[in-house]
Amino acid sequence: MKFEKVNDNKIKITLNMDDLKANDIDFHSFMSNSGETESFFLAVLDKAERDYGFSTDNYNLKVETIALDSGSFILTITRSLDKVHSPAKKRFKVSRKSPSSSFHSLIYQFANFEDFCQFAESLSSMNLYDVDKISKVSMLYPMSILNGENAKTEYTGITFAGGGQDLDTGFKVIHNAPNTSSVVNSKSISKDGGACTYRALVRINENAKNSKCSVSCESLMLDDISRSDTIPVNDIRTDEVEFSHEAKIGKISDKAIFYLMSRGLSEEDAKAMIVRGFAYPISKELPVEYAVEMNNLINLELEGAIG
Repeated sequence: MKFEKVNDNKIKITLNMDDLKANDIDFHSFMSNSGETESFFLAVLDKAERDYGFSTDNYNLKVETIALDSGSFILTITRSLDKVHSPAKKRFKVSRKSPSSSFHSLIYQFANFEDFCQFAESLSSMNLYDVDKISKVSMLYPMSILNGENAKTEYTGITFAGGGQDLDTGFKVIHNAPNTSSVVNSKSISKDGGACTYRALVRINENAKNSKCSVSCESLMLDDISRSDTIPVNDIRTDEVEFSHEAKIGKISDKAIFYLMSRGLSEEDAKAMIVRGFAYPISKELPVEYAVEMNNLINLELEGAIG
């Protein structure tokens, strides 16, 4: 275990599998919110304070865990600038990321489907991210089933359809327990005759009382020959819920381009700024390594869209 104090409010810790084994923690437990992992984090914080003077009492903490291809882990602990008046218990939020060097690295590996189902049922929340551009025809519909009380899921997706492409994507969520919540945020961009379709299912069953669901889908077309469709299916089977659905489809505003050009931007730069602004709410929610790749993809798409 190696400690590196970055500044007064941030410390970086490098771990390997031997450090986890010494505390009877396996890889899967470490990358999830198990009780053993929380106790281990608290022990690491105590060591940081004791040996390196990094006090964490009465601070809100953010703990970022990154798993590397080498089998090591990097923990970056950042504390709030000001103390909080809650000395009874340390408060910290843990986020975990897969290796930035590989999009095919496994964070979880299961021997069979039953093991996966048992693991999935133990989760209280799940975030799904989706960026689609590659194939000519794509049909992708990830699904979350909320079986546990207070379970929650969030889907964030964006699609880019160019000439000859038909991207049919969406999300399915089923609320099977009380007090569950889901958030769906989808955006699409089409150009050169490309077609984007958002197709989704939201089902809130009778026993999912006091559940909440928010769905937002927005589409931006860069020319007159592209197409965008929204096909939602909302199956609400109880009155004791909060549900909202918002859909917007439009083209780049000539007035917006004119305004930006009046401020000194070229037409190409004005269009690029509008498209990046449209995609920004999605990119800022993605893990850092995926956000970088998505921004690179946007830049490549804009070259074709406005060139």
